[in-house]
Amino acid sequence: MAIAEKLKSSHLSGAYRTPFVLAVVFQVVALIFTSFLFDLGVAFTIATISLIPFWIVVLIIVFRRPQNPTGFDRSFIAYGYPILMVALLTLNSFAQP
Repeated sequence: MAIAEKLKSSHLSGAYRTPFVLAVVFQVVALIFTSFLFDLGVAFTIATISLIPFWIVVLIIVFRRPQNPTGFDRSFIAYGYPILMVALLTLNSFAQP
C-alpha cells in the first residue's frame, strides 16, 4: 500500500493531540528564548537543527502506529524535543575549543 493511500485510509488516534500540542508549545518557547540569548546565535541554531531529527522520529512513530500509540510514543512526542535540544547543547559545549 502506498504512503498516500495509507494516509487516506487511516486516521490518527485522538491520543496524539495533547502530545502534539505540547511539542509545538515547547518548540515555540524554546525558539523564542534561544533567539534572545547573546551567544551569537549558537543556541538558536542548535534549537532549530534539533527540530529536524525530532520531527523525523515523530513521523516514523505516527506512520508505525497511527491508531494505537504506546505510552512511550506519546511521551517522546510531548517531551522528546526539550531532551534532544539539551543533549545537543551539551554536546556542542564539549565540542567548543
